[in-house]
Amino acid sequence: MLRGTVFAAGFAALAIMFAPVPALSVEVCAEEGSTLRLDVSFDAWFEHGVIVQRMIDGARVYSFNNHYGRGAGGEWNAGAGSWSSGRLTQTTCYMVLGFHKPGPANPKLRWQPSRVQVFGSAIGFEDSDDNDFNDAFVRIDTVGPPPIITP
Repeated sequence: MLRGTVFAAGFAALAIMFAPVPALSVEVCAEEGSTLRLDVSFDAWFEHGVIVQRMIDGARVYSFNNHYGRGAGGEWNAGAGSWSSGRLTQTTCYMVLGFHKPGPANPKLRWQPSRVQVFGSAIGFEDSDDNDFNDAFVRIDTVGPPPIITP
């Protein structure tokens, strides 16, 4: 299922990087036997980050940053691109979180939670007030049993 929820940055992997700011997030669940794929793109000047973490244990499984290789820190895995869960041996849920800074990559700027909107099988994150929800954008796809998607 896919549903909006509020996430408090309490997991150890995020506590140092993003505390004490809560982040808006979306839960994405895929059934046993399926493969979940997330395609992340960015259309923003401000620095944006998208984090994928497993809900059962809070483990960070992948992260994207639109300034990866151009000033973003080493905690990011990639810029725009894809992440795949591999074939799941059990139904698994992930939290997809969005953050931004009020400018380009700069360690002095504080991370802020990005507003989120669900568009069917996609997630859009927003950094300001133009409400285009494409500053960070995540397309969700599965191979195998389809996920149950609930806004």
